[in-house]
Amino acid sequence: RLALGFAAFASFDTIPLWAIATSNAGGFELTRPKLAIVLTTAAAAQMVFSVFGMARCMDCTGVRRSLIIACSVAAACLAAIPVVPTLLRDDAPFAPTRLLALAIPVACFYSATTTAFSGAQACVNNSVRRRERGLANGVAAMVEAVGKASGPALGAYSLAFGMERRPGVFGAGAIFWGLAVSLVVCVCL
Repeated sequence: RLALGFAAFASFDTIPLWAIATSNAGGFELTRPKLAIVLTTAAAAQMVFSVFGMARCMDCTGVRRSLIIACSVAAACLAAIPVVPTLLRDDAPFAPTRLLALAIPVACFYSATTTAFSGAQACVNNSVRRRERGLANGVAAMVEAVGKASGPALGAYSLAFGMERRPGVFGAGAIFWGLAVSLVVCVCL
C-alpha cells in the first residue's frame, strides 16, 4: 500500500503540473481552463465507473486479481500520458480531441487507482481474523499515509528536475514511467 499511495498521490500533482508545462519542457502546454476541463471530465468518468462498474469488475475478477489488474492498468495509463503529445500532430489546431486524448488515460488512471485502493483494503481485511481487522487496517493505513505524504513532494520535485535536466518527453516521461514502475512493484509485493 506504500507504493500505491506514493504513485497515486504523486500523480495527482505531477499530471496537472506536466499538463500546464510548456511543450519545450516536455509538457502538454494546456491553459488552466483547459486543464480544468480535462481533470473534471476524468473525475466525472471515474465517478461513473466507481458507482456503476467497480463493484461488478471486482465481483467478476475477485479482490486480489482486481488489485493486480487495477495497478497494471494504472501503470499503463501513467506510462502513456507523457507520450500523448507526440501522438498528436503539432500543426493541428487546438481541438477538443487534444483534451480528450489526455482525459482518457487520466480517467482510466483515476478509475484504476480507486479500484486498487479498494482492492488493497479488501486484501488486508481478508488476510486477518475479524477481531484483528482494526489493527491491521490501522497499520496498513499508516504505511499508505507515508506513501501519500511523500508522493506529492517527491513527484513534483522529480518532474521539475527531469524537465530541467532533459527537456522533452524523456525528461517529463521519466517521472511517469518511474511511478508506473512503483505500481508494478505494488502488484509484485
